[in-house]
Amino acid sequence: MITVSEQGLAFIKAQEGFHATPTLNYRGQLIIGYGHLAEDGRTSITEEEAHSLLLNDLFMPIREVIQKIQFVEFYCFFGRRKGRTSFDYSWFRSFSKIQNRFDAMLSIRFSCPKLEFSDSAFIGSLFAGATDETLVHNINRLIYIPDPENPDVRIPSDYLIARRKQESEYFLKP
Repeated sequence: MITVSEQGLAFIKAQEGFHATPTLNYRGQLIIGYGHLAEDGRTSITEEEAHSLLLNDLFMPIREVIQKIQFVEFYCFFGRRKGRTSFDYSWFRSFSKIQNRFDAMLSIRFSCPKLEFSDSAFIGSLFAGATDETLVHNINRLIYIPDPENPDVRIPSDYLIARRKQESEYFLKP
């Protein structure tokens, strides 16, 4: 079963940054360690503890990314119907074996709410058999957060713009 690589884990740690004490993240949530929601009243954490928490926190996102990949693979294999010859999924055959793409998707999912990730144009473009250029374009669209002054309005986050750029580069890395 595919899981996060050591390089992917290091990449996510670098994206999240280590916070020994509770800190507000870009969404205004109180976090500690490597992006762990500080809901348990901790006032400090070691890097070893933060590493363990990160591995636990990645459990569900790993499952979600694997499920998305498996569903796309299933769709590509069984979803072809007569007359649907315009879809070419040959680029995707070994997608789930490409560690960098998995790690980049995990980093994206870790920093996105579940529904935002699942309903994104990025996931939609996977199902459509999009080119790498389109996939990267759609990764770079996942940059919006609720406006703190008006929660019904979504605004771009400078932090997410920079993060998505690095995730896009990681996604395309051979």
